[in-house]
Amino acid sequence: MQQKIKSDAGIINVACIPTSIGTRLPKLIKNFQSQNSRSPYFILHDEFSVPILEGLDNGQYDVGICSRAVTYTDLSFIPLFSEPIVAIVPPDHPLANEKHIDPNQLRPYDLVTYDPKAPIGQSVRHALNAKCPNLTFAESFDSEIPIAGQVVENKTVGVVANTMLLDAFNLKRIPLDVPADTRTVCIAYNHTRQLSPVLQQFIDYIKGTKEITVEN
Repeated sequence: MQQKIKSDAGIINVACIPTSIGTRLPKLIKNFQSQNSRSPYFILHDEFSVPILEGLDNGQYDVGICSRAVTYTDLSFIPLFSEPIVAIVPPDHPLANEKHIDPNQLRPYDLVTYDPKAPIGQSVRHALNAKCPNLTFAESFDSEIPIAGQVVENKTVGVVANTMLLDAFNLKRIPLDVPADTRTVCIAYNHTRQLSPVLQQFIDYIKGTKEITVEN
């Protein structure tokens, strides 16, 4: 009977960035299901923001949890939460004892951060350039793991969102003086496609939370 109810309620394909697919997303789905007896069956996809945006654009996914990109004009974005941007350095780095870092303090260093083609890479570079133009970006990667790995091995400085993916590395995380909304994660969907009633209900539920939290 439970399988029949799920089948009748429909299926929602949700694509989510790696830092939220095992933490925030399950709680969000569980709370929605607890309030709806005819809850759909959720299929989860682990992706970075760009593949999520492309999948929403072409209909592969119904809902995404990802960064916002203004170039995707057919997509609507609902802010969900923000993650602070930090500088990461090895414990013996000259910046390791700093309590707070202004972007101008990064000028002497070759920085490692996100790929400039990714929405978060664009946001981070824009925020840094607004405070200190023409910083040196030596390398760029898709996620916190390869960035942290480069920082540890090469004794350099990384600029990343403060996520749980950094927990595996022996690094100092130092708050960086950039706007709090530099890294904002959104619920995204394609407003040009016809939404099923249960998908619209799920989106309305998320809109109704009306709370943007900042993860420490």
